[in-house]
Amino acid sequence: MNRYATTGIAWSAYVLIAAVLAWAGMGKAFNPGAFAASIMGFRIVPWPVAVGLSLYLPWLELLIAAGVLIPRWRAGALLLATLLFMVFAVIWAVTWARGVDVACGCFGGDGRTPAGWALLRVAVMALISGWLLRRSLQGRGLS
Repeated sequence: MNRYATTGIAWSAYVLIAAVLAWAGMGKAFNPGAFAASIMGFRIVPWPVAVGLSLYLPWLELLIAAGVLIPRWRAGALLLATLLFMVFAVIWAVTWARGVDVACGCFGGDGRTPAGWALLRVAVMALISGWLLRRSLQGRGLS
């Protein structure tokens, strides 16, 4: 594959990562109470932690989304995105293993998402953002 095709694929992937994070952040930012309730459904953290996450995580997702599209911030934003997606993957794997039926809250909705599907979705996002991070670091001679 030539360099221009690879660049086009990478740019599309940057936009995809940014769009997913922006969509997720916007869906949760203005309804933190519902998001906190969704977090509690996972049965992993106590209520005060769920409230803190519901207040700050959506804004972090929005900041990361913006950073992915800004070349100067891109590597750092991709590192955070990759780590965030990996944490989400672990949470979904634990949820699936425990057989917990939970409202995802991923994009601000309260719909039920099968844990296996959510795990696959977030794992693919982690792989894409990890590939973009590696590509970004190679461009800086850091990889």
